[in-house]
Amino acid sequence: MASRQEEVDAAVGARVRLRRVMLRMTQKELAGELAIDPGHLQKYEAGEKRFEPRLLAECGSVLRVPITWFFEDALVKRYRNASECLVLVEYYQAIQDPAQRSSLLECARQMAEDGRFELPDGD
Repeated sequence: MASRQEEVDAAVGARVRLRRVMLRMTQKELAGELAIDPGHLQKYEAGEKRFEPRLLAECGSVLRVPITWFFEDALVKRYRNASECLVLVEYYQAIQDPAQRSSLLECARQMAEDGRFELPDGD
């Protein structure tokens, strides 16, 4: 069983990855901005390596969020698997048509509110 610190490391790494993906930034790009090896960033994001405070603060600056954002793991906890959330974000960002994005958001809202799902009319 993972220790509490390992759980925190994994949650922080997942939040860094989530924000990076939200900004459509590659690991190589973020690693370059942080002046670290992309392999190290991969370990940080996987929770295999603990972020040093200075590096995490720099991540916040580059990713345009306060450092506290990385510890707000409520979003990650809402999903059984954080990678599912990241995949969903990647798919959403790949949708170019604003109407389709809006439809997807409306479907998700309906499902979250009352557990039922109705496809919007295609007209």
